[in-house]
Amino acid sequence: DPDLFIRSIIPTAQEAENESISLLSSLDRNPEEFDKSNRSTKYFFYNVDKKVIVPVARNIDANIAEINFFRGGIDNLTTISSRFPNSSNYVRLASTDREFVPIEAQITFYERSPDKVGAYPLITGDAAFQALEKGEGTILLNSDPNNKNKIIKKMYLAYFEPDEYTQYLQPVYLFEGDGFAVFVPAIKN
Repeated sequence: DPDLFIRSIIPTAQEAENESISLLSSLDRNPEEFDKSNRSTKYFFYNVDKKVIVPVARNIDANIAEINFFRGGIDNLTTISSRFPNSSNYVRLASTDREFVPIEAQITFYERSPDKVGAYPLITGDAAFQALEKGEGTILLNSDPNNKNKIIKKMYLAYFEPDEYTQYLQPVYLFEGDGFAVFVPAIKN
């Protein structure tokens, strides 16, 4: 219904988060592993005439709120998804007169078995950087594809959780800079 986006009143991040948690709980899709301290709310404006969604900085400029739910850290490592820096687990809401309307939700959360763990040899950070230089990385974010001279601002070990089921989370080295992120698998061949 296009009218939903014309008269939307987007609530605060906390209100949107609470509504999303309530929705997921009512569907029995609110895993305990979602990190309670690691959620993010992003705001978007949906242009009804152009049928385009663009990110905006403030809720008062938005007609959609997206609440991202992240898996809690494992072994003190961050878990990332193909929607980096967002999560594959999210709820998008619109609201009118404080009535929330879920317009999209995705939970691609696969339970982990705490007793199925293994130790695998990892490549070094230097080896990961060399692989990146050879073009062996997987691009997660690239806001300026024409800029070939990226500046890496940080690199760290993380777990990659794909959208489709796999038995294990994959350790990766994540390289981040302004408007881009690339990962290189960390397990030694």
